Amino acid sequence: MTSAAGLGEALRGRGYLRTRWPWLAAGYLLAGLLVTVPVAAALALLGLPWWIALARLPGSGPDAASLVLAVLGVVTTVVGVPTLGVLAAHAERLRARLVDPTPIRPPQVRGARAAYTSTAALRAVAHLLVVLLVGSAVRAGLFVLALAVGVAAAAPLVVLDGSGPIALGPWQVDDLRHAVLLPPVGAAVAVATAYLAGWAALGELRTARTLLGPTPEEVADDLTAVAASRERLVDAFDAERRRIERDLHDGAQQRLLTLTMRLGLARAVIGPDAAGHGDLVDAHEMAKDLMQELRDFVHNIHPQVLTERGLPAALQQLAESAVVPVVLRVALDRRPRPHVESAVYFAVAEACHNAVRHGRATRIEVDVSVAAADLVVVVGDDGRGGADPGGGSGITGIADRLAGVGGTLSVSSPVGGPTVLHMRAPYA
Repeated sequence: MTSAAGLGEALRGRGYLRTRWPWLAAGYLLAGLLVTVPVAAALALLGLPWWIALARLPGSGPDAASLVLAVLGVVTTVVGVPTLGVLAAHAERLRARLVDPTPIRPPQVRGARAAYTSTAALRAVAHLLVVLLVGSAVRAGLFVLALAVGVAAAAPLVVLDGSGPIALGPWQVDDLRHAVLLPPVGAAVAVATAYLAGWAALGELRTARTLLGPTPEEVADDLTAVAASRERLVDAFDAERRRIERDLHDGAQQRLLTLTMRLGLARAVIGPDAAGHGDLVDAHEMAKDLMQELRDFVHNIHPQVLTERGLPAALQQLAESAVVPVVLRVALDRRPRPHVESAVYFAVAEACHNAVRHGRATRIEVDVSVAAADLVVVVGDDGRGGADPGGGSGITGIADRLAGVGGTLSVSSPVGGPTVLHMRAPYA
C-alpha cells in the first residue's frame, strides 16, 4: 500500500516501525523544505517595499517616496501572493506523490484571470499559509526531537571522552553513570518522533488533498455525472436485454415450437413399426425438452410477468415456484422505475437461490416496503448462516446489481443463522 489510506492504517497498526512508512513520511516532510524555503524567500522579496517604507517613516515621516513604496508593496503583494500560491500548489501536488501515488486532481479553472481570483486561488493561498506557519512549526519541533535523540545516543561517548557535561534541555549529565541512562530515553523519543512524523505527514497530505483538490461543487458535479452515466448504462442494458428476450420469443422460440409441432404430427402419422420411428420419437422428445429450456432461459432474462404486471406479481410467481416455503409481504403504492424493478427482482431471486443452495434454508421470508423514498427489501431465512459478503459468493453479485441502480446491500449472517439481507434501492 502506498497511499494516504495506507499511511493511516500503518500508523494505527502495530508494525508501523517495521515498514518503510517512517522513512517515506520523513522524506515527505523534508521535501517540504524545497517548497517552504523558496516561498518564504519570495515572500520576503515581495514585502521588501513595505519594510523600506516602514524604515523611512521614523526619520522623515510620510513622504512621496514612502507612499510610492507602500503602493508598490500593495501591488506586489496582491499580484505575487496568489502567484506564489498557485506555483506552490503545483509543487505540493508533486510532493504528495512521495507518499500517495494517486495524483491530486487540480480544480477546474477557466481563464488566466480566474487562476488568481477564483476560489481555487484562495484555497491555494490558504494552503500556502498553513504550510508556512503550521508546517514550519511542526518541522522545527521534529528537528529538535531528532537532535535530542542524537545527543542522547552520543552522551556516553562524550562523557567517557571527557569532552564535558551533556546538556539535554534543563538537565545536565557529567558522569558516565547517568550518561548510560540517556540512550534508552533517546530510543523512546526516536519512536515517538517516528510516529509524530507519520501523523504530521498524514495531516499535511490530507490538508493538501482538501485545499488543492477539486472543490466540493466539482465533486458534487462529478458524482451527479457518474450517477447519470450509470443510469444511462443501466437503461441501455435493460433495453438490450428486452430486445434479446423479444427476439428469442418471436424468433427462435416460435421456430422451435413449429419444429416440435411438426415432429409431433410426423410421430402421429408414422406408425410405431415404421423404420426410423424410434429416432423420430427421440427427436420429438429432445425438441420438447429444448423448448422448455428455452422458455426457462427467456424467463430468466426478464420474466414476462414482471413487464406486464410489475414487481409484486413477479415476486409472487417466484415464491410459488420456490422449492421451500416463501412468505411474501409486499406494500407498494406504485411501480418503481423499470431498471430498479428488474434489479430488485433478480436480487431477491438470487437471495432465495443462495438461501436454499448454500444456506440449506427450509423457510424464507421476503418483505418489500417503502421507507424515506427508498424501496426496502428484507430477505431472511432460517438456514445455517455464515454467508461471507467478501468471499466472492452470490452476495457480491446481489450487491453489484443493486449498486448499478444506486442501491445498497447489508448482510447479517452469523454462523448458525439466521441470514438477513437488507436491500435498499431508489423508489421516488
